[in-house]
Amino acid sequence: MDNLYGIISDLCASRNISVYKMCKEIGIRGSVISDLKCGRKKGFNSDTATKIAHYFDVSVDYLLGNAETQKKPATDEGSELTPDGLRIAELASLLSPEHRQQVLDYISFLESKDRQ
Repeated sequence: MDNLYGIISDLCASRNISVYKMCKEIGIRGSVISDLKCGRKKGFNSDTATKIAHYFDVSVDYLLGNAETQKKPATDEGSELTPDGLRIAELASLLSPEHRQQVLDYISFLESKDRQ
């Protein structure tokens, strides 16, 4: 995530807007981005990442520097997140990165067992 500010800055520049205009439009404090720029913070919470990704219509993976393509994965029509899925996402946002990874690993394990 060392390049997080650079990615956000590039996205803003590509749309000819300032970083602070983006912050105002999505309802986050400008200090969140200033902290990234100055190196006081290395990242932010999942809600902020999601807001920024949605604003630019990119995947969170792209925003975090984990994907080369900006596009969100294609979704099937009507494949909106279920109430259970929303609750899982909400709870996951409260976990530490290490615990979130453990949850993802477990979900992947269960999904692979269902495919067998």
